[in-house]
Amino acid sequence: MSQNSYYDNYAFYDDNKVANGYDEKKVRTISNEAAVKITNVQLAYGKHQVLTGINMTVPAQSIYGLLGPSGCGKTSLLRCVVGIRRPDSGHISVYGRVPGHPDSGIPGPGLGYMPQEIALFLDFSIYETFKYFGRLYQMDVKQMSERTDELISLLNLPNKHKFIKNLSGGQKRRVSLAAALIHSPPLLILDEPTVGVDPVLRQSIWNHMEMLCRELGLTIIITTQYIEEARSADVVSFMRNGKLLMERNPIQLLTAMRLPSLESVFLKLCQLESVDDAIDDTVVIVDNNNKPNGSHLNQSFELTERPAVGEDVARNEKYVYHNDGQPVASNHQMAVQNRPQLLANKSRFSFIRRIGALNWKNITGIRRNLSMLIIQFLMPSFQCLLNFTCLGPDPYDLPVAVYNADRPAVMSDLFLRALNNGTFALTSYDSLEAALDQVRAGSAWAVISFAANYSRLMQSLAYEEVIESIPKIGVYLDTTNYVISNTIQKELYLTYNRTATVMAELAG
Repeated sequence: MSQNSYYDNYAFYDDNKVANGYDEKKVRTISNEAAVKITNVQLAYGKHQVLTGINMTVPAQSIYGLLGPSGCGKTSLLRCVVGIRRPDSGHISVYGRVPGHPDSGIPGPGLGYMPQEIALFLDFSIYETFKYFGRLYQMDVKQMSERTDELISLLNLPNKHKFIKNLSGGQKRRVSLAAALIHSPPLLILDEPTVGVDPVLRQSIWNHMEMLCRELGLTIIITTQYIEEARSADVVSFMRNGKLLMERNPIQLLTAMRLPSLESVFLKLCQLESVDDAIDDTVVIVDNNNKPNGSHLNQSFELTERPAVGEDVARNEKYVYHNDGQPVASNHQMAVQNRPQLLANKSRFSFIRRIGALNWKNITGIRRNLSMLIIQFLMPSFQCLLNFTCLGPDPYDLPVAVYNADRPAVMSDLFLRALNNGTFALTSYDSLEAALDQVRAGSAWAVISFAANYSRLMQSLAYEEVIESIPKIGVYLDTTNYVISNTIQKELYLTYNRTATVMAELAG
């Protein structure tokens, strides 16, 4: 059995039109041009097959509903359409160009995308939001101003100087939609724009989308988990487990399958898919010019050869339902030449203007929130002050016991004089044991001891044979305080290096 679709297979019978609310006064024909053409697309993540033989056609200047549960592959398919992900096999074209090609404008200004979440800057006004996205697309100032006024009027938005944070949920969604439309893209993708909204707002969004198709000539792809709301779409397709089960006009689909809702249609398609090879890959396609005959009046379906999924949508004229039922042109045919003109500009140095737009956005956000700017400047100073207050400055006048058995104490005294720089408070003792007792009693942090022949051996540095016999300076530390013990070790190492350097210079 073919992997393309099992169920592009139902005749559209005139005797069922009235029963399903099918009114020829409320239909129009869609364009023969395909805005998006997908042919036998396969995609896998590792060993997991995500898309299996997808064939899909999105007619130009129409609303295309991509329906299916979470995890069925809708997002992966759209990622391929916008050029973010390349399919493993198959072909995708958007207005005749492959997504990702430099001339396609996708991803980029050839596409408008409205995410499911409201990803707007709450501290920006409506005008500033449009200005930011307009600068990203390198629009002229005059174009941005005209387009802003046009979208505010078209989407019934409030005053353009009103802040996003003061808008209602419905107004925020319309601003998000306008941000995707600011550069007049020919293709608009809406990722579940009606999720979590009330029925009134949901219907309002659909009314706006129909208006965009009629007045601006956009092609809209909308994904949703709410199958029944897709009745207002021009074409709907059902996805399940990475397969496209069917794509049809929803009213024709309900008429053909004699079912009351799209939910019932989807359930029926899922049940038919499970039949596997029991169903032939055949289908009846009855155009609106065909006349029903007696064989069409029973409850069974005739099966003949089936074209690829979506092929008939682009090739044949199909009636398409609209809520208001008004024709968009005198001949009921939407002209492809009315497709919106892209307002974004292309330039070799476009990245410079985009960086400028990002800088403008950051500066505007900082000016809008001066309290945060003050906190950002004062916080480092406060942290330094807090650090010095809690930890204090570098340790000084640390009590250190010294036992010096060196005679004559020339080099050892040189070392001690170099060491006594304010960090240590040195106290000499007659024996090593007495000095260690000070550390044990907590009266000193360390003991420094010198051997009896320390100076004599240090003066013999010029002789290679005695270098290995130079005694080390004995150091005994109280390590109960990490900061102090680490400070003592550091100062001893630095002093030893300075002393050795002086001796080397004296030795020539």
